[in-house]
Amino acid sequence: MKRILTFCASAAALFGAQAAYATTYTPAGTFHATGTLTVQKGLTLTCAADFTIVVPNAAPDAHGSASHGHSATVTAATLTGGLCGAVTLNNFPWAMSLVGSNLVFTGVAATTITPGNCLPGTVQGAWNNTTRTVTFVNQTLTGGSGSANCVINGSLTVNPTISITNP
Repeated sequence: MKRILTFCASAAALFGAQAAYATTYTPAGTFHATGTLTVQKGLTLTCAADFTIVVPNAAPDAHGSASHGHSATVTAATLTGGLCGAVTLNNFPWAMSLVGSNLVFTGVAATTITPGNCLPGTVQGAWNNTTRTVTFVNQTLTGGSGSANCVINGSLTVNPTISITNP
């Protein structure tokens, strides 16, 4: 057993242990994801959406650069147009991360026009780093008090330019 442990320790030292990497957001700063979302809970609304995304600076890298971040949160989000203003997105901040090719938002909740609201949950959309667009297809949040679920479709484009990658 001692030989196996010695071999494993030697192999790790020789080949180097792999570091865990997080999502990288370049550059750090405040961004807006805007576009059109269709939200459905008893009735269907097509809304203009604006999400405020904050990426804090990461610790400086080996070259002293801190122009990127390894975490991001949505600190505010609004829906406007017609009855959309009566829907309040809440439960901020929402954590945001890139999992595979999907941008994942955790903690999303809403107060709705129809009974039951949308309970906190996770929604995800396909991320296109070239166009800086996230596309949501039939993303569901559980409706409260046994009411209908909330369903989200649409796309948002992030500005100014940002790159979101997993190294």
